[in-house]
Amino acid sequence: MNSIETAIDLDASEVADQIDVPLEQWAGNCHGISDLVAPLVDGKVRRGYFIGEIARGSYFDGRPSQHSWIVLDDGRVVDPTRHAFVGGEPEIWVGDDSDYDVGGCKMAAPNCDVPDPWETSSPRIWLDELESVD
Repeated sequence: MNSIETAIDLDASEVADQIDVPLEQWAGNCHGISDLVAPLVDGKVRRGYFIGEIARGSYFDGRPSQHSWIVLDDGRVVDPTRHAFVGGEPEIWVGDDSDYDVGGCKMAAPNCDVPDPWETSSPRIWLDELESVD
């Protein structure tokens, strides 16, 4: 574990009491929770996608989703709802931004591996070959 991934000095249960939202309601509520936690860590809420590995049995198992998290001035990410993707108990996670994609910019980058529709073995249907259903 990198030193940047050490937990911030906030206990999730204490934060839940402070923001008046029980831990059981954090998963699936990333933007709301991040918005409430951001002032506690002096960070800014960001929205995009979690692009890290999603654990089997986690809240988002099998369902990609938009996500919100907090970014500190030094570039570290604070994610109070990361457990919804990676599993485990709620915690105030702190680490680097490698699993986070603000606004989907990483996914839309020109070096993305997008399949070429002409390089496929699937049969093509040409629009001029379709019959009208009038």
